[in-house]
Amino acid sequence: MIDKEKLKMLRISPNLLNDFGVLMAEEQKEHDNVHLDMLRHSTSHVMAQAVRDLFPDAKVAIGPSIENGFYYDFDYEPGFTEEDLSKIENRMKELVKMDLPIVRKMVGKEEAIALFRSMGENFKVELIEDIGDTEVSLYTQGNFTDLCRGPHLPSTGKLGAFKLLSLAGAYWKGDEKNKMLTRIYGTAFPDGHPSTITSTFSKKSRNEIIEGLGRSWTSSVYLMMWALDLLSIIQMGLFSDISLRILNGKNI
Repeated sequence: MIDKEKLKMLRISPNLLNDFGVLMAEEQKEHDNVHLDMLRHSTSHVMAQAVRDLFPDAKVAIGPSIENGFYYDFDYEPGFTEEDLSKIENRMKELVKMDLPIVRKMVGKEEAIALFRSMGENFKVELIEDIGDTEVSLYTQGNFTDLCRGPHLPSTGKLGAFKLLSLAGAYWKGDEKNKMLTRIYGTAFPDGHPSTITSTFSKKSRNEIIEGLGRSWTSSVYLMMWALDLLSIIQMGLFSDISLRILNGKNI
């Protein structure tokens, strides 16, 4: 809540205040989007792990995050049913409670191909063979290992709220000449959106704010924070460090 009386006392320019607010909003939005994409991608991996636990014969294909959630494609006969979605969701909740570490490892292509071939995961083998790099990244959580560039959350326990939505058919690699797979759609959101200002204060945003204000305006940052009633949630050491660096002519 902005204290209008404090703004009048400080005579802060509405334009300056607006620029500051816009920058903070943009940083928060960027932070939220990155976190949401990572959360949804990690949720798709947990779903794949749950499917493999419940349906050992199912083969995994690809499972990215998308604009409104995520999906994962599977090769499974006789296919999944709507009732299976509830079973998969319940298994996902169990995996979340286990709080399994999600560990990244770089391996050579040949080693990765041998690993997935031994698991009977031919779709993964084909994907790896199409990659031009000599190494690929694998992510492991408990008994489940997947090919993925990442990034992912640090553990399954960091997932938020999720819901499996529907089933659909999808050709492997989007080519109707390839095998028809079963796609499971889902969505996921954080349990609580990040709200602390400190989480948005990246190095870039601090530099842009200070550059816009100028060195002589260093103290005004504190006053603006005071006027916006934000000092209670800002780590004062951060601003002290900024002030000292500016006064000493150093980059932030």
